[in-house]
Amino acid sequence: MCLASASFAAPLPVVTSFSILADMVENIGGHHVAVHSLIKARDPHNFEPSAHDIQSLQKAKLIVINGLDFEPWLNRLLKAATSKPKVVVASAHVVPLTLNGQHLDPHAWQDLANGQLYVQAITEGLIAVDAPHQDDYQRASQVYLQQLQQLDVWVRQQLASIPTAQRKVISSHQAFAYFAKAYDLAFYAPQGINDQARPSAAAVAQLIEQMRTQKIKLLFVEHNSDPRLLRACANETGGIIGGQLYAGSLTAKGGEADSYVQMFRHNVMTLKTGLTAK
Repeated sequence: MCLASASFAAPLPVVTSFSILADMVENIGGHHVAVHSLIKARDPHNFEPSAHDIQSLQKAKLIVINGLDFEPWLNRLLKAATSKPKVVVASAHVVPLTLNGQHLDPHAWQDLANGQLYVQAITEGLIAVDAPHQDDYQRASQVYLQQLQQLDVWVRQQLASIPTAQRKVISSHQAFAYFAKAYDLAFYAPQGINDQARPSAAAVAQLIEQMRTQKIKLLFVEHNSDPRLLRACANETGGIIGGQLYAGSLTAKGGEADSYVQMFRHNVMTLKTGLTAK
């Protein structure tokens, strides 16, 4: 007796470049997908693949990446792969922030409106390679989109109580340009979009001077970033470390930011608590 059917089909093997995309795929794909994140709870800018990562890439039917120059290391992996899975660029529908023709910040998902565009692109990619489950993907996508829309409303409500003069913070590196634009905050950082790059002494001095002249007191250390530089800036200016923010990776399951939604909730409450403290 043959039991093979769509109901008993093996889950679709999907590889994502980092953990936030993996969480999105799992929300849309449910039990129809088996997701392997190349980068889990680590910084995604610099990455060396393991043998297991290479094996997962070879088996994948779909690869989901961010784009916007976020994964420069991925091209050589895809070229070396003998299989040719479909590649979905999650940021495909996003209008990128640019400066002098260069991407200002690849962390486009830090605006929940863009997060919804990511969901759209991922849903399209799943349907393209697994049409029999199209209805399931579309239903799950709509539920997820509604959740993100409601979260966006909540974010704006939470941040509305922060006075205009206090909406300035320092973060470890330039990963919150989309968040700042969407939710009307100003983020300054000593480092560029790659937090592995060592900032120059001049850049640090400029930031310290900016903190003094604009009376910026709060600094937020980014998850997976070395906190010593911001601590030095705080000591130099009398600033305060307001907590930890998540930009490019989630925590392991059970952590304070173990999903895209939880990451947003944690970041917003951390910012609000710091910026409204007396």
